[in-house]
Amino acid sequence: MTRLGLIGLIITTYSVDVASAMEVCSIRGAKDNLSRCIFEHCSTPDRTRSIQFPDGREIWVIGHNHGNRSYPRKLNQVFSQKPLNERALNQLLDEILENNLIPIKHAEEDIRFLERFLETRSAPSFVGVETFNSNINPHISMLFDTQKKSFENMNSLNFETKLKLEKVLPSVYGPHLYKYIQDQRAFEMAYLKGFETEKDGDNEVLVDARRAQIFSNLKDRVQSNDKLYNDVVNARAALVFLNENYDPDVHDKLVLNSIRNDKEIPKYLRPQIETWVRAELATLNARLERDKTTAKGMGAEGRSGVLFVGQLHLNGIARMLQEECHKELNGHEASPMPAKNSPHGYNYESTATR
Repeated sequence: MTRLGLIGLIITTYSVDVASAMEVCSIRGAKDNLSRCIFEHCSTPDRTRSIQFPDGREIWVIGHNHGNRSYPRKLNQVFSQKPLNERALNQLLDEILENNLIPIKHAEEDIRFLERFLETRSAPSFVGVETFNSNINPHISMLFDTQKKSFENMNSLNFETKLKLEKVLPSVYGPHLYKYIQDQRAFEMAYLKGFETEKDGDNEVLVDARRAQIFSNLKDRVQSNDKLYNDVVNARAALVFLNENYDPDVHDKLVLNSIRNDKEIPKYLRPQIETWVRAELATLNARLERDKTTAKGMGAEGRSGVLFVGQLHLNGIARMLQEECHKELNGHEASPMPAKNSPHGYNYESTATR
């Protein structure tokens, strides 16, 4: 299935328009290929996009690897045991430290950005959470409960366990929620808010579950053929990368045609391959719908803010936010802001001061 390499060509030839100057409605941020951040650590500037709206407000979107989202619940369960089983706690902390290396690094850096952002607010600003708004308070309540139980047991923990716990919590909670739980006073001029809808989130979960099952069945069918198996796995990776700049109007037809024109795909396997690829594209579409909802909500908020989100959503939300900005621009008489050059295409050191 060598012609699936066309997917890679699609990815490299279609990219986000990242501005090198500080202009209204231009996406500002690093120009590096974000897909590499799935497998290696990327600094906060590499994972940041921002847009300035016609009225001067600015919205930042920071993509991060949030790791396994079951860890907050697992920590809460361990701390709920009476008496605390420190051995079980250490096993869980060691598991998090092993599996969450990149999320831990992301969280450490993103907290520093958030602290600068909060320190420089002169008007109320939002700190966006990757969920729907009504889910924030129950989630925070669980995290507060975990934090309270951890403090209650802190004196009984050995020094090494304490260090592990302090290292993993920012990535387990998320940098924004961790900061809120640690220091609510820092949010004097900021508030937490979720911009997704439960409907969009549920739809993406269902569509992705179907995709995962179809992909699993396909892998099982080609398991005995090393070449076919590797081709399928590599094509899956290419489709994940396609997420970075996915546009259904541009990519769906190109990707499907590349499959249909690939003479190396065995005839008996073609229907199953196409069914799987359509399921992958359906997942990308569902994710993009979430991005549209999030961007629309942030634009309608009418304030500056920052959103922390899984990095697969970063460029999609930035593009959709740009569309919301252009809608506003059509109703404003606005001229471009003066250029401010920086190595990353935006002035990272001063982003939290505006």
